[in-house]
Amino acid sequence: AAEASEAAGNQGKFWEMHSELFLNQTNWEKSTEAKTIFTGYAKKLGLDMEKFAIDYESATTTDKIDASLKSGIKAGVNSTPTFYLNGKKIQAQTYEQFKKLIDEALTATANS
Repeated sequence: AAEASEAAGNQGKFWEMHSELFLNQTNWEKSTEAKTIFTGYAKKLGLDMEKFAIDYESATTTDKIDASLKSGIKAGVNSTPTFYLNGKKIQAQTYEQFKKLIDEALTATANS
């Protein structure tokens, strides 16, 4: 899925592919033919299929995804979503918890 998103992104359709992948995750998440499914999404989005195929398999795409993964691991990201506030990893499950943490950070900033 990451390769498909990046390949679509090279044609200005990252978010469109992201939406297809997210909305149809149950169709591909356990499939042994995920690449074929992703290619179908690329066709649906009107991508240049030759470029999509090249970008999907390219070392540049793989390197970009690997760098992102390593960056997340280095930052302590071990699940999605993961949130940071002022450089500190936060744990919040509800809107109220997020609001409280943000309000506290704003108050601390205003008082410093």
